[in-house]
Amino acid sequence: MLRFNCPSCNKQLSAPEEKGGTTIKCPGCTKPMTIPAAVPIAQSATPEPPKKKSKPLMIVAVVLLLAVLSYLLVQSIRDNSKMMDDAGKRIDEAAIKAKKQQEENMRRIKGE
Repeated sequence: MLRFNCPSCNKQLSAPEEKGGTTIKCPGCTKPMTIPAAVPIAQSATPEPPKKKSKPLMIVAVVLLLAVLSYLLVQSIRDNSKMMDDAGKRIDEAAIKAKKQQEENMRRIKGE
């Protein structure tokens, strides 16, 4: 379907493509006019590259992967923190035990 405007009154008109090149009276102003012939669309020498499709599934997968990795990192930090606390307690206990042993040794030396 051809779409065009009357050159006299600018009324928008349409006609089948096979009517291109024929003369008609404009239904708006009744002046004679020629229906423009269909112009073939020329293809460019270089074809346009295909449009990239958005990949919403890929985006969702990446977001979920980041969420899982973040969770695992937080758990690892918590576990390491707990291990450090436990190690600190064991060091404190060992230091207290060593101090008691040292005091006992000093009493033995003085008592002799």
